[in-house]
Amino acid sequence: MRAESTPYAPYTHHPAPIPFAEPWQYELAFPCDPRSPRIARATLRAILGATN
Repeated sequence: MRAESTPYAPYTHHPAPIPFAEPWQYELAFPCDPRSPRIARATLRAILGATN
C-alpha cells in the first residue's frame, strides 16, 4: 500500500497559552451516582497537583 500525500496536513500550530490570572474557579455537577465522589476526589487531586 502506498501512502498518498494529502493537502490536509495535521494541525501542528498551537495557540499561545492563556496568561495565568488568579483566582481560578472550578465547578463540577454530578448526577446522583455512586461513582460521583470518586470522580470528584480525582478531579480535585488533579487540580491541586497542577497548582504546585
